Amino acid sequence: MPAAHAAPTQPMDCTAGQTCHGCPPGYVCIYPEGSTNGVNDTTPTQKYYYYGVYQLSNQYGQHEIINNQVDKAWASLCTDWQGATCHQMLAPLTLGTYNLTPINSIKVKPTAAGVW
Repeated sequence: MPAAHAAPTQPMDCTAGQTCHGCPPGYVCIYPEGSTNGVNDTTPTQKYYYYGVYQLSNQYGQHEIINNQVDKAWASLCTDWQGATCHQMLAPLTLGTYNLTPINSIKVKPTAAGVW
């Protein structure tokens, strides 16, 4: 199982190109610990729009993540700070629940699955 101990990702229950559970179109959003499908708390604690690597701090336990990227960008959860050791990829327009305790960075990149 990936380091993030992920539940399988699933398609978002929102329309592409619209805000989904508080996550604007074009963003990858992380919700507070214990959120389920972004429904329990529609205010993301973290939002990422630009391509790149973002370091995570003080993110522990199970968190819902929505990839509301509308330009086919993928997001990956990484155990190092530089975004080089990534285990779980989130396809565009999907959501999932992840244990962020071992995760130290998230990478947003315009690429297909497996090409990092």
